[in-house]
Amino acid sequence: KDTTAWTLGRICQLHPATISAYFGPLLQSLIEGLRDETKVASNCCWAIYNLAESLETAEKETGPLSPHFELLISVLLQVSEREDSSEDNLRLSAYETISALITTAPIDCDRIFDQLLPAFLDRLDRTFAMQILSQDDRENQIELQGLLCAVLQSLTRRMNAKVKPQADRMMTSYIQLFQQKNSSIHEETLLAVGCLANVMERDFEKYMLHFRPYLLLGLNSWEEYSVCQVAVGVVGDLCRALNDGMAYYTDEIVTILLQNLQNATLNRSVKPPILSCFGDIALAISGQFEKYLTVVMSMLQQASATEVEDGDYELYDYLNQLREGIFEAWTGIIQGLRSDNKAQLILHHADYIVAFVEKIANEPEDNVEDTVIRGAAGVIGDLAHSLGSKVRHLLQRESIHKFITDCLNNDSSPQTKDVAAWAKQVIAKLQ
Repeated sequence: KDTTAWTLGRICQLHPATISAYFGPLLQSLIEGLRDETKVASNCCWAIYNLAESLETAEKETGPLSPHFELLISVLLQVSEREDSSEDNLRLSAYETISALITTAPIDCDRIFDQLLPAFLDRLDRTFAMQILSQDDRENQIELQGLLCAVLQSLTRRMNAKVKPQADRMMTSYIQLFQQKNSSIHEETLLAVGCLANVMERDFEKYMLHFRPYLLLGLNSWEEYSVCQVAVGVVGDLCRALNDGMAYYTDEIVTILLQNLQNATLNRSVKPPILSCFGDIALAISGQFEKYLTVVMSMLQQASATEVEDGDYELYDYLNQLREGIFEAWTGIIQGLRSDNKAQLILHHADYIVAFVEKIANEPEDNVEDTVIRGAAGVIGDLAHSLGSKVRHLLQRESIHKFITDCLNNDSSPQTKDVAAWAKQVIAKLQ
């Protein structure tokens, strides 16, 4: 039974087209398998997960799982509450499968989400009352809270603005979770809050007074670098949600981000998202970014000077991420200042930005990711669009013309070619 369930899971994952003729009996067998011993049930969860992923019905009116959706969720919830659910990752598999079903469900399942959201919030609330007598009890509580947070994220993304009636209750529970002294819970809760901010948009501002201390705590958690990285991502979510409403909070956020960049002990994977985050902040607060411009541009210049040894492919990946972050920051800063008629503040830095693009253009093609090339072409277009004739002498250099032409002619992605074509068009208007 165990190996059969695993094999069916692999077929659902790799050859989904072959199962349509057997769909009914297959699903019935997998549902029955959920009630079997833990290893069999865990593999049946995995098979249903793969089945849901392979159907790709999220934007369709209906799908093969529609008539079975409520039953599947109900049985998986029962599985998650089995006394032996801690064995063979059964509880984890059940909740991950619930999340996959929610994410991939067709539109005719939307009506069920209105009932699921309060039901999962009830489950989360019950975890706060769990009796904790041992370390095992504590770990069990933390695992369950993390899994429930992940399902609530899936529901939030799927329901979008329809979660708003439950948002107060959600934030109350999330704030309570932040009071747990556990980094994995903080990480999951930050992700859930970022997700909620995305759908609440400006309405999220009413929660900032209570959420702000936990956001700053996450940004300062450089020892728990994955928490720090998620917190940086949440700053981006908040920038897109609150726009200029972020200006009230950016002084302390920018200060912490700059400290993190200078922290030699912070895991390097966090630094590219921090650079990109400056672009998010600038786009949100527009001309008010002026007070941070000198120090942030100096930090970006330092980052752009980073080099790696030839042949160290792991570091090449990091260098590409770093450069992508630099270009995203420059793009956000240029566009943010331009929206407040302050683009001229970038003029002082244009020489260096163009020189860095030339440096990228001269590097071996295999060393530079397409996303970096796209970022470079985008920044060139932004400079032309924002500063016009003031940078004509820089942007009509032969080296820049060749770079843009190469972007259009090489094996660049369609997105990169579109950006390069736009940049070429904007530069041509400078004549």
